[in-house]
Amino acid sequence: MQKPFTVGRPHPTCLRTRLAETAVAAVDFCQCGHMHLHLGPFSMRLTPEALSGLIETLGQAIASHAASTQRVTTRVSTRAPKPPSWRRGGDA
Repeated sequence: MQKPFTVGRPHPTCLRTRLAETAVAAVDFCQCGHMHLHLGPFSMRLTPEALSGLIETLGQAIASHAASTQRVTTRVSTRAPKPPSWRRGGDA
């Protein structure tokens, strides 16, 4: 009888190779063909195609966020300065 697979523990027959690691995340490749993405205590097992799709989605999110941040910054920085008469005391 086959033992059930336990979530969070590697399958006994799978050998993983660490492909990349930073202070934030790590990625392993498993001989069964899956990629393992580790983020702190959280891990995901994905096909290489699914990991590529996740990377693409995250890239789009970062680009959208950067664009919206730039629009807000541009909107704020293009406002005309207040005339001197609006300053306290009327000093120029």
